[in-house]
Amino acid sequence: SNNSINSNNSINSNNSINSINDFLNCKDFAKRLVYWTKYGFPELGDLIGCGIDSTTKQVVMNSNFLIDPIGCSKEYYEKNHKKQNSNEKTINLLITNANSNNGCILRAISINLIYVKYMKSIESNENYLNNIYQLTNNFVRITHASNDCICVTIFCSILICLILLNNNNNNNNNNSNSNLSSNNIQNLIDLSFEFCLKKFDQQLQNSLNQFKKMIQIQTFNKLELDNVLQMDHPFKCVASALLCLKQLDKNNFKSIISQ
Repeated sequence: SNNSINSNNSINSNNSINSINDFLNCKDFAKRLVYWTKYGFPELGDLIGCGIDSTTKQVVMNSNFLIDPIGCSKEYYEKNHKKQNSNEKTINLLITNANSNNGCILRAISINLIYVKYMKSIESNENYLNNIYQLTNNFVRITHASNDCICVTIFCSILICLILLNNNNNNNNNNSNSNLSSNNIQNLIDLSFEFCLKKFDQQLQNSLNQFKKMIQIQTFNKLELDNVLQMDHPFKCVASALLCLKQLDKNNFKSIISQ
């Protein structure tokens, strides 16, 4: 299933970062991906590779992948990407080719979970955010060169980072009320957009603006999460997660997910 594939990719991400003293090496991660597609995780009982999504499969199969993973990813994207005219009246009309799927998003989580231990020793929040941005920017491009994938993965990574920084600051100030309200979440989302907008080139800014329209949708029904052609798109995945997050101070997770 996609869930197990994405979880396995997250394990690969964590192992790759941990094995080289918390420094991300693109070629090391590429090597682990190739091994995993063939053998899975033998230490977890896998006898063979357990499947892989279409985008990653096509990139990993390139004979030059271990030499230049980011270059192979870009080559695949440029060869297969088809532009679609945006339609302002139908916000959910997104690029639906296989290049834009949500398999890359868990890397944003992996990076933040590994590097959170450095948070207390950082000189400034800005330096920390810049480091997380650069790491994520490289990490996502190893297999996903779609502007939508790059844009939303970096956005997620920055948002997670800001949430962790917010919690860290509250702890340092002995603030017992560190729970995130919907207003706090919206503020951090806005800050994430501002940060990304300053960093992104024009193409990534275009994707970011399209994503911003998506997360302004206020109900799960209007997100059309069961649309077969679009349900795997990263915008849909993250927009629904943010919609959940903004309701947590009013509803419990069970009631939200049942929507």
